[in-house]
Amino acid sequence: MTEGKKKNTTDSNIVIVMDLSSSMNWSIDNNKQKTAELAKRRLTAAKKMLQKTFIENFYANGQNANSTVSVVAFNNKAWLLEFKGNKTTATRQNYEDLLEAINKISIGDKPSGYGTYMKKALDKTNEKIFGTNGLATTEQYKNNNNVVIFLSDGKPSEKNRNENIDYSGVNDKATPIKAKGASLYTIGFGPEYATVPNPIKDDSPYGLLKNMSSNGKKYIKQVIQIHL
Repeated sequence: MTEGKKKNTTDSNIVIVMDLSSSMNWSIDNNKQKTAELAKRRLTAAKKMLQKTFIENFYANGQNANSTVSVVAFNNKAWLLEFKGNKTTATRQNYEDLLEAINKISIGDKPSGYGTYMKKALDKTNEKIFGTNGLATTEQYKNNNNVVIFLSDGKPSEKNRNENIDYSGVNDKATPIKAKGASLYTIGFGPEYATVPNPIKDDSPYGLLKNMSSNGKKYIKQVIQIHL
């Protein structure tokens, strides 16, 4: 696979897809279903990475003036994260409002019950970028590069938990996003992603995130600096 087609601009429309399934409350170091203390939760690590390592640096020193950042959150459903003024698209002028909204994200202390509906998340992402009123069709942002950063810690799930996990179906949802020119990067949180399995199977969480990614790579929890 190749990365999305780069346009002749340094500005980007970035959509961060954030897993809010129950297991994001688990420890980043193990798969114990007992809710980890706040500082060690996968969700805490994800929020810190997005706020401090990525978004703040992205807009630092007046750079990326015409770039946008949006967040698609998902568990049993998928939705656009809203911030001050019911907005869902941040720019350099109001990105701090998005940071505040990310900081407030919580899935409570429930260790189970919220699923990982990746296909819904990718549908919402496709709509946000390429829909009728999407970023790629908005005059101000249509010439920006389109980038998706997908964060998850586990297997995709369906409404019927007894169904086989549809790894290929999730990948099929990612394919048109990349085919339209967006670059898709994936980040795995949790022990499943700490080492590279041998062999890498397509029907596994690691294999799925690798196959979804435009560059055929998957970033693990320790890799928190993404270069666009």
